[in-house]
Amino acid sequence: MEVGIGGAYDCTNIVRKPVVCGVSALGMDHTSLLGDTMEKIAWQKGGIFKRGVPAFTVPQPDGPLAVLRERAEQVSCPLYLCPPLDALEDGAPPLTLGLEGEHQRSNAALALQLARCWLQRKDRHGIGELRVSRPSLLCQLPLAPVFQPTAPMRHGLRDTEWPGRTQMLCRGPLTWYLDGAHTCSSVQACVRWFRQALQRRKGGPEVRVLLFNSTGDRDGRDPVLQTPSPPRDLLSHPVASSGASVLREAAAVHVLVTGSLHLVGGVLKLLDPSLSQ
Repeated sequence: MEVGIGGAYDCTNIVRKPVVCGVSALGMDHTSLLGDTMEKIAWQKGGIFKRGVPAFTVPQPDGPLAVLRERAEQVSCPLYLCPPLDALEDGAPPLTLGLEGEHQRSNAALALQLARCWLQRKDRHGIGELRVSRPSLLCQLPLAPVFQPTAPMRHGLRDTEWPGRTQMLCRGPLTWYLDGAHTCSSVQACVRWFRQALQRRKGGPEVRVLLFNSTGDRDGRDPVLQTPSPPRDLLSHPVASSGASVLREAAAVHVLVTGSLHLVGGVLKLLDPSLSQ
C-alpha cells in the first residue's frame, strides 16, 4: 500500500499494524503540506513507522536521515538502511530491471528488502540466502541483510512495468520518452535516464523535443529547469509550426515528456487509447 501524501497524517495510517514499512528517496514535493525543508518532509514520512514493525530506507542526506532515525526511535520501530543493489549482485548474475534509469536501482534495493521481510514475517520459504553483511558506512542506521535474491524476486524486478515512468514508446520516426518526474531530484534523474537512452541510439540527423508542465506549488524557476548556456546547435521553437520544417527533415525525433503526471497521463492516452478504456 502506497502512502498518498506524506505519512504522519495520511489515511493509510488506519492500518495500525502493517507487516513492514519503507521510505524511498526523499524529495521536495507537496511543500505546502509537508514543509519547506527535507527535514520537515522526513518528519512527515516517518509518520508511517509503527512500534515493533520493521522499516527500511535507502541512503538519504544526513539531516533527513537523522530525522527518520529519531522518528523510528520514538515509537520503538527498528529502522534499517538498505545496502546498494551491487551488494546483492556480488558473486551472482546481475539483476535485470524492467524499469530503466540508474535511480531505479535504489528503488529495487528497497523493494527486495520489503519483499524479503514480508516473506520472513509470514513464515514463507524462499526468502533468499543470507550473505556476510558489510558495515554501514553512514553509521546512523544498522544495515539491512545482504542476501541472494531468489528466482521469483529476479523475475519480479525484470518483469516490472510502470506506465509513465522511464517509459519509451516508438511510433515510426518518433520515440517518446515518458516520465512523470515532478520534483527537482526526480527531474534530474529523468534527464540522466534520457541522456543514457540517447547514447544507445544510432547516429544521423535528429531532433529532441521537450514537453514540460509544472503544476501546483512547484516552482518552474528552479535552476534545475533552466538552461543557463544553451548548446550552439540548440534551436528554440516556442510555436510548434515554426519548427515543422526541422522535424520533417530529421531522421529521428526524440520527445521527452516530463514535469507532471497529469501531462504524461494525457500523452499516454493519445499514444495508447486502450489505456482510457
